[in-house]
Amino acid sequence: MKVYLDVCCLNRPFDDQSQDRVHLEAEAVLAIIRHVEQSEWQWFSSDAVAYEISKTPNEERQDRLWSLESKATDNMELTDNNKLLKRAKRYTEEIKITVANPLRWLQEVMQ
Repeated sequence: MKVYLDVCCLNRPFDDQSQDRVHLEAEAVLAIIRHVEQSEWQWFSSDAVAYEISKTPNEERQDRLWSLESKATDNMELTDNNKLLKRAKRYTEEIKITVANPLRWLQEVMQ
């Protein structure tokens, strides 16, 4: 299985965990990363993720994000033609990419 986690997903484990939804989403992200660490899934990061992490103002959080991102198994280069989200929504039958909240996606995959 191939997965892509954006910076919002990577930030989730470091967000305030007092809300149930945030906590569950954080656990989902960490579970996805565990599957990557166990070589069960491939995690594709991207130049866009690296750029967004580099713009994180809190230095401690930025270090934590780099630590997580370093576990990615592959990297996609940023191109002018990378309109993945729009194309994924428009051509769901042809592209076969699921764009979803990590918690909802993990629940579907683990059924």
